[in-house]
Amino acid sequence: DKSPDDIDTTDSAAMFGIMFAIASSLLYAVYVVYFRRVAGSPDGSDDRVDIVLFFGTVGLISSVMLLPMFPILHFSGIETFAWPAASDWKFLILTAILGT
Repeated sequence: DKSPDDIDTTDSAAMFGIMFAIASSLLYAVYVVYFRRVAGSPDGSDDRVDIVLFFGTVGLISSVMLLPMFPILHFSGIETFAWPAASDWKFLILTAILGT
């Protein structure tokens, strides 16, 4: 059994990952409950929000707000952007076709 003095960085990284997963699960649950309250029932009998318009607007806002971050992060050296390897493109295209 480990004492608190014996905990190394891998244990704390694992604990951070577990806490992050729990927090993300809780936030997703809050999102689902809130979205159902705002948008109406999932079967479509009580729709108060046009779902296609809503998610289209979310996508547009995300694109406008996040796309400028790519060159900023790349040229600052914080996160470098690289194109996928040629062998990965077939899987990306297959995922794009099957996912839509």
